[in-house]
Parts: sequence; structure tokens; C-alpha cells
Amino acid sequence: MRKILMLSLAAMVALVACEKEEVKKPGQNTDEPAAEDTVKPFTVAYSQNAGGRTANVELFIDLQTKSLQAVGVDRSRQLVYTMTNQNDVMKTYGFNRQYLKEVVKPHTGHNNDMCVVGDKIWIPDGDKIYQYDLNTNKISMTIDVTPNIESGAKRGMLAICDYDSSHLLTVSIDQKATADTPNDPDDKMYVYKVNKATGKINQLFTIPWQGVYVQGATYANGYLFVATGQQKTYHSGASVWVIDMARKTLVDQMVMSFDGEAEGLDHNIEDGKLFLYMGIGNPKGKFAYVSRFISLYQQL
Repeated sequence: MRKILMLSLAAMVALVACEKEEVKKPGQNTDEPAAEDTVKPFTVAYSQNAGGRTANVELFIDLQTKSLQAVGVDRSRQLVYTMTNQNDVMKTYGFNRQYLKEVVKPHTGHNNDMCVVGDKIWIPDGDKIYQYDLNTNKISMTIDVTPNIESGAKRGMLAICDYDSSHLLTVSIDQKATADTPNDPDDKMYVYKVNKATGKINQLFTIPWQGVYVQGATYANGYLFVATGQQKTYHSGASVWVIDMARKTLVDQMVMSFDGEAEGLDHNIEDGKLFLYMGIGNPKGKFAYVSRFISLYQQL
């Protein structure tokens, strides 16, 4: 009898132990594959003006493709969108860095940058700005920007970002320089405000411009961040200009070196800190990444 009782108790202990092993913590799903625990360091962004300040640039998403043109962050849905200029496929990734889906959208030109606002994505293409509707997969607005540019000027809208509830910001430059040709002394970067409802564009200010191309922009905490290429070092890295919108001045550049160029820029607030998300592409198709790094400028 004692032997039978001991065996019964042992069986009950084993059963309880098995049940405990199967209990999942709140929010845990052991059936899903875990995302990578860490992201890889890629290069370092350093301040051009505030000596010694640096930020590690991490490879947030390896797109496993040979082309990239723009990156957009949907902060409300925790999604990252990417576009190329070789086709009209837009891909979607989660903040866990996992690929979710792709869609063939209407043609919107070079897709130099993008900005996600609710169910709409704004895309600049030189002399036009497109509003793309995520729900209908159609172009819901096209803005002709040529009336806002002086006759004969070689200038187009190259970057775009959300500004406030009613307006976007777009960035343009005097496009006279190339990797082998210096800027003119009077070259400028132009910052415009765009009304989301009417498409009306107003120039806000200009600052002196020395560089090759503008590749993306994002606005946060009083700063306009603009991703650019660098003169004489085109395809050898990027420089993120930090512009104080209140003072309308360039306060610094976050410079980084790598074998490629910036391809779109956006941001996200994480645990109260401002992080920048920048596309990184190689012109020879060696790689295409979404990078992530903490901004050296957090709040005005």
C-alpha cells in the first residue's frame, strides 16, 4: 500500500512539473521564431562641430536586395517601408526586423524619399510630389512644384517629411555640383512648407549649400535632419545635416563613412530617445540596408 502511495505521489509531481513547463508568460508565443537579439554595427556617425560625440550606426534590417531608394517609418503601426527606383515594389517590415509583405504601387518616379502620414505616403520626385494612398493603392494627389521654382533653376524637391498636423516640409538644392564639380559660392539649400490639404507650397528659408545630393529628410524635436552626399566623396558615405528650425540655421553635421550613400531618412522615438532610420545603399548593388542610430541632437 505504501509503495502504491509513493508511486502515485511521484506521478503527481511529474505531472505538475510538466504543466509548469508548458505555461507561457504573458505576451510570450513560443511558436513564433524569435527575432535576432542584437543588430550589427556598421559604421560610426560623428559630430563635425561638437568634438568627440559619436553614435554607432547599426544595421537594423538587411533588405537582401541590390537596390534601395527610400525608407519610411510608420510610427503608429511600428512598420518600416522601403522603395527602390528600379521598379514600383514597396516592401513592409516590422520593428522586429521581419519581412511582412510587398505591393506593386503606381509609378512615382525616382522615389528619392518618402514620408508616412496616417494612411498616406508622400513621395517627392523633382518637379512633382505624389500622395499615395495605402488603402486603395492609388495616387490620391499630385502636386506640381514647378511654379515655386525660378525659371531656369536646376532644382527639384528631393526630400520630404511630416512637420505638423497641416503641413509637410520639403527640401531642395541648387543642383549644379557633381562629384567632380564644386558648388558655386552662392548655391543654397531651400526648405519649403507644403499644405497637406491644398498642396500649396511656401518657401520658409535658405541656407548655404555645399554638397552633391539630398537623399532624405525628417523633422523631430525642433530639428530638421537632412541626409546628403558629400562633395568629392560621393558614394563614400553620408552626412546628416542638423538644422535648427527656429533659428533657420545649420548647427552641425553627423558624418559617416561607408562604401555607398544614404537612401532616405526617417525617425522614431524609443524609450524617450530620438533614433534616426536611414537607408544605406551601394551603387554597385553590393548591399541595401536600413540603418538605425541615436541622434546626437535630441531636443532643442
